[in-house]
Amino acid sequence: MALDQADLENSKRINNEAAMLHVNGEAEDAQDRYRQALDVNPQNASALNNLGFLLAQKGDLDTAIDCYEQALALDPENTTCLGNLASAQAVKGDVAAGMALLDQATALAPDDTLIWDNLGKLALAAGALERSEKAFQRAFDISRDAAHLGRLATVVAARGRLAEAGTLLQAATAAMPGDADLWRQLGVVCFVRQDFGSAQDALDTAFRLNPEDPEILRHLYLTELARGNRVGAEATLTRLIKLCPQAVGPQTDLAILRLEQGAFEAAVQILERALTMDDAGPRTAFYHGLALVLSGDHTHGRAALNEVASEGGKYADKALQHLQDLDAA
Repeated sequence: MALDQADLENSKRINNEAAMLHVNGEAEDAQDRYRQALDVNPQNASALNNLGFLLAQKGDLDTAIDCYEQALALDPENTTCLGNLASAQAVKGDVAAGMALLDQATALAPDDTLIWDNLGKLALAAGALERSEKAFQRAFDISRDAAHLGRLATVVAARGRLAEAGTLLQAATAAMPGDADLWRQLGVVCFVRQDFGSAQDALDTAFRLNPEDPEILRHLYLTELARGNRVGAEATLTRLIKLCPQAVGPQTDLAILRLEQGAFEAAVQILERALTMDDAGPRTAFYHGLALVLSGDHTHGRAALNEVASEGGKYADKALQHLQDLDAA
């Protein structure tokens, strides 16, 4: 049965009210109002899309996808809905389906920066680096936004063109000097190129802008270590541990510093704490075994190294080599 104009307007009004509730964080009330809008007009594509977006935020992806598909059946050229459906499909693990939907959206709206940006992100997640680069390049060409330039640099670096990535990031940081993440990216690219002085400068700037970013601190620690500044590296590592006390990587790094300093028992104590953490892995277990051996506890050290060796992988090879060295001594 065809709806009269009053019903159409009423559904639209209720949908707008729901959207305001949604923006204000009143999700449950917003969901009820979206459904009321659809009770009045089941063919309200905007309400279906909005309800789908809210459900996706709540983690109900299957119902969200159903809402998006109903909306697109009513309004097949709705690029916002195509983008939302693409995101939901990607979160469910079907990145290829998500990219195909975004391809449809770019054909419908070739100058929509957000669509190209989302396509670049999905392609990057899928490892389709060439496609990702083209999408981010298109997003930047349209917007001239340094944020898109930074994302383009990420892909260019991943494709091995580090000098070009550095140039892009220098332009991005010049345009957005207050963006800590861009400075961090520039520092990482310089570090990989073994330009440790430039890496230090960039990461120091990133740290001043955001002193509580663990990634900035981690790369700053590695850079100071590469430059031979053991005192500065340990101070940065201490900050990182204070910021992330349950992260096993920094704890293991601190133990390695202690091993280099000859403080073997201190290293054992640090590593034993680290092994109780959720993300403890073979790297921590290997250094624990090594620290035990160096502290004089060969029995437990050998047992720990043998366990690492039995698991396979990079640190298994290291453990086997140390066990062979012990046997040859």
